[in-house]
Amino acid sequence: MPPGAKEPRPPELPSQLEQVPLGVLAQDARYEEIELANAAIPDQHAGGVSFQTARLTNVDVSGSRLESLTLADSKLIACNLANVQAGGASVRRTTIETTRLTGFQLQEATL
Repeated sequence: MPPGAKEPRPPELPSQLEQVPLGVLAQDARYEEIELANAAIPDQHAGGVSFQTARLTNVDVSGSRLESLTLADSKLIACNLANVQAGGASVRRTTIETTRLTGFQLQEATL
């Protein structure tokens, strides 16, 4: 890390989050303080989707168009974001581990 650079802050996640099932991402939906696991929801078309204080494990949203996606204080583990188009996204205090990112597009995003 260059001298004077700050280390990125990790997500602020509580030890327990509400586990929710999710079959579709809704336009402008806000998902807060949730845990989503083992969900296959590829090819979604929803702008303005927001995950705040969320843990996603083994979630497949491949091929989705998620313009203006927000990820804040979140952790993605073993997810599939292949070919996701997320122009104008905002990603803050989010870790992404062992996740497929082939073709993941974040044009004009704030990281």
